[in-house]
Amino acid sequence: MRSEMHLPFNMMYTNLDSNSRFGVMLMRMLKTRSPNLKFVDNPKDAEIILKTSELRRERTPISLDALGKVEEYELYLELEFSLYDASNNILLPQSIISSTRIMPYDILQSSASDQESDFLYEDMEREIASKLFGRITASDISNNFLKKN
Repeated sequence: MRSEMHLPFNMMYTNLDSNSRFGVMLMRMLKTRSPNLKFVDNPKDAEIILKTSELRRERTPISLDALGKVEEYELYLELEFSLYDASNNILLPQSIISSTRIMPYDILQSSASDQESDFLYEDMEREIASKLFGRITASDISNNFLKKN
């Protein structure tokens, strides 16, 4: 992760669940980057607003054995988001970040596969949080924010 570099805003609102694994990851990354950043409960108190959808999961069979039983699944995780300033100027238009993984599947080891699936989704959440962090902290976002505020 990059070294401490203060962002041009100090008050951020997000509709992310601050107790969810994903919310905790992203907020921790942002606070590490800019320790003065505060997360506020009301968008009216914020200088910048991150609007997100719920993380959307999909699990799709992608290969079958000779008996028609699933051998592999594709796991998919997606987050829709947008970033605004307090005057409702768009800093990042509605965008999607997604992640996929291929997971082998064996019906005889379905409980192990469930644990592997949970591990892979957690890794995908980490990847999406990191990508979103990169977009929020990009220099063009900071410059755009400073121009409009």
